[in-house]
Amino acid sequence: PEIWRSMPSLLLSPDSPFVIDWKCLPRLSPWLMRFMGQCNATRFRANSEMLAQLLSHTYTDYQPLLDDVPAAAAMIQRKGCLYAYGKAENLRDQLGIHQQVLTADELIALEPAMEGHTAGGVLFPSSCHLDDPQVFIDTLATPLREEGRIVSAEVTRLSRQASGMLLEYADGRRLMADRVVLAAGAWSANLARQLGDRIPLDTERGYHIEF
Repeated sequence: PEIWRSMPSLLLSPDSPFVIDWKCLPRLSPWLMRFMGQCNATRFRANSEMLAQLLSHTYTDYQPLLDDVPAAAAMIQRKGCLYAYGKAENLRDQLGIHQQVLTADELIALEPAMEGHTAGGVLFPSSCHLDDPQVFIDTLATPLREEGRIVSAEVTRLSRQASGMLLEYADGRRLMADRVVLAAGAWSANLARQLGDRIPLDTERGYHIEF
């Protein structure tokens, strides 16, 4: 909900993480209107609950894959994740997320550089990170490649059939599948639309902060 109050600075500040190519505004307007429609207390809570449900199985769902490929499992850095806050507020404990709430002193003991800049924070001890996500994915896929179960192709059309989902490739080949997971980023919207699902997706530049 705070986005409504911060919108002027988001649009006009040179340091803002929100940057629009103004010539694209007519095309982006429907997406932006739907986005702003989600910026209220009711939708914030509902979306937080749905996101928590989606993420709650992350570790257990990955484990069978990692059990099959120990080399990929060895790449995971299990060092947790630390969030520092300028003011104390937290919704995650209500959603059942494993965490440790820290006072300012406890957080500074873990990260001295935050002294004088935090009111406390949250440590997620189960969180992991990867030094090289691409190498991790390639390693995880090695057994599938060796078994000939990976097909590289450009999918141009997706349709429902009586016997499953039909994928049509740009080179003319076809594949019938029991199920399909669309994981093509913003490009997923074009394929989803062929099945009658209009999903508001667009591209976004990424950013991060280091100190």
